[in-house]
Amino acid sequence: MRRYSKLAAPYMALAALSPYALAAPRDIQIRSVDFTTNVVELHNFGVATESLDGWRFCTQDENQTFVYSLTTGLNGKSLAPGASLFIHMANDASGDPTTINASVVGSFAGPMDAGPGAFALSLYFPPVNFANPAAMADHVQWSVGGLDNTVADERSDEARNGGLWVDDGKWIATTDNSLRIDLLDNTGGMLHEPNDYMVTEPSIDANCPNPGCSADIDDDCMIGLPDLAGLLAAFGLTSADAGYNPDADLDNSGTVDLADLAGLLAEFGNNCN
Repeated sequence: MRRYSKLAAPYMALAALSPYALAAPRDIQIRSVDFTTNVVELHNFGVATESLDGWRFCTQDENQTFVYSLTTGLNGKSLAPGASLFIHMANDASGDPTTINASVVGSFAGPMDAGPGAFALSLYFPPVNFANPAAMADHVQWSVGGLDNTVADERSDEARNGGLWVDDGKWIATTDNSLRIDLLDNTGGMLHEPNDYMVTEPSIDANCPNPGCSADIDDDCMIGLPDLAGLLAAFGLTSADAGYNPDADLDNSGTVDLADLAGLLAEFGNNCN
């Protein structure tokens, strides 16, 4: 589990926004993204109930841009202060009024996963104008290794200009195995950056608890020839390439390279038990 510190500095660009942009709708924020259950949580940090009629998403990943949800997808839903709505991307909502299937909300770039590329999720309130930063309620973006992605960043500049994201080139760093992302800021503050989020990774294998065994690519609790073969199979590949193996990217640089090979050789022969 990785926990990051809170961004404290105010964002001066907010002063240039209209009062409409600073209205109550921005109390509705994306509080968590769970990759294991494929659920996105919207939370109301404000003091008043907010109707979600007419609210829409714009999403993109490393392959798709400008994927919009329906104009009526969230109609009839509202969030009381401190309440959450859970959007089930796998369309397995329980029927509880706090849950809704993504198919009802509309289209999303997909799959919405932690890797191997990038994903950007933007939320808009009416009157929706996707090019207008003042109509954006919240924005969050992540990528493997936190690498900038020039395909999935099509709404990142609006988020930056709207005072919602610190820099369009900054991404929450995930791995292919990340379990979830959680917003650490519970104050309702609007401006966020990667350090405002906690990324949860799988727990260390109880059978291989030795932290000096990061090169155990095949999870057999030994650093040996199978691990070397796994690294060589991914050698030279980046997080944007098919076949990239984040387990072989020992230094999380986004590329399986000589530094990773040196790291594996340094651990070669280690018993991880």
